[in-house]
Amino acid sequence: MIETNNPLNIILAINSVLIIILILNQNESSRESSITQNTSSITNPFKIKDYNKIKIIISDIDGVWTDGSVYKGTDNMEFKKFSVFDGVGVAYARAADLKIAIISARYSPATEYRAKELNIEDCYNGGLNKLHAYNEIKQKYSLSDDMIAYLGDDMVDLPVMELVGLPIAVANSTPEILKVA
Repeated sequence: MIETNNPLNIILAINSVLIIILILNQNESSRESSITQNTSSITNPFKIKDYNKIKIIISDIDGVWTDGSVYKGTDNMEFKKFSVFDGVGVAYARAADLKIAIISARYSPATEYRAKELNIEDCYNGGLNKLHAYNEIKQKYSLSDDMIAYLGDDMVDLPVMELVGLPIAVANSTPEILKVA
């Protein structure tokens, strides 16, 4: 579980996960190439056997990249509050050679726009059964479950989180999601 008391700091927590993955991947590469470094103080904080298998981070949006609020204007215009830190997190993921994908159960033009803005090619927006999008991503990139990390917060994320190699829950997640992560 990612610990954060303020839902608005969730993106900072996601960035921390991405930085840790980047550091762990760099340290593993350093060990493999026999470059001498003192890496004894860096440990794998996740409950997976081989973090280097992770090739993609798939994420929910509402409640994970946002505080879960949706703002509606009288003209039915919708707004979501995104943090600039999510862009930094995407950059860290790319630096670690990780792909990013979004699977959101709720259709939102704001989610689509943010994905385009961050050059996230795989944005599945508006499908309550997230397994369809998940399986499509797996097939597209020839991935197995243990090669995937997933960030989620509510029950609609549970079927995917039970499959992936690295399930990640944010602090405001439902109890069922917190148990899986």
